[in-house]
Amino acid sequence: LQGQLDQAEASLRYYATGEKASLLSEAERQIEGARIQAQEQRRVVERLRDLMEKSLVAKQEYELALAAQRVFEVNVAIAETRLASLQTGAKPEQLALLRSQIAAIEREIETLEKKAANFVLTSPIAGVRLPQVGSDTLLTIASQDTFIVAMLVKYDDRLMLKKGLGIEVTGPAGETMAATIDQIYQVGGHLDGEQLFYVSAKMPPASWLFPGLYARCRIRCQHLSKGQFLKRLLH
Repeated sequence: LQGQLDQAEASLRYYATGEKASLLSEAERQIEGARIQAQEQRRVVERLRDLMEKSLVAKQEYELALAAQRVFEVNVAIAETRLASLQTGAKPEQLALLRSQIAAIEREIETLEKKAANFVLTSPIAGVRLPQVGSDTLLTIASQDTFIVAMLVKYDDRLMLKKGLGIEVTGPAGETMAATIDQIYQVGGHLDGEQLFYVSAKMPPASWLFPGLYARCRIRCQHLSKGQFLKRLLH
């Protein structure tokens, strides 16, 4: 459609600006020749009229010369009309038809562009595209600004935790980074018959961090009394 539009616009420019200079020059020469013929024929008609009035030539000869003069004058008018057509380009009706065709193509292109825009999903989330892991997932994007550390904690230790406690995360090669508890979720699961729940913390980006990394996490809880420690140990 874009190619058709370019072609139609080029045709409009061509017909609106007229023909080439060579054709214009030819038309001007034709006008000049037609005018010379008409002028010479007028002189012939004038002489024959004078001779006819003196009864030196037949009236029929004068009328034939007069008819030839009218033909030459018509030729001059035709040549002038052709030159005007070449100078101004195509007829207004033809130009209007080209403009309507261009407008129709532009509307069709606009409609297709709107349809194509509906097939594009623009995400307001910036990050790194991760490999697709499920058939029900269109796209997975990991944030580059913040990493979320998700930790499983024993349900019996829930009373020892609160938001803002310090966390130390150790990477596979011994890298360490500090964070604080951001959320304590009342949702968990089971591991080896023990009930667990989730705790999360936010961490700034680091070269050794990547989504899905397994790392050792240590939560620095509040100090316990001896009785609290023994009770927890014997539970």
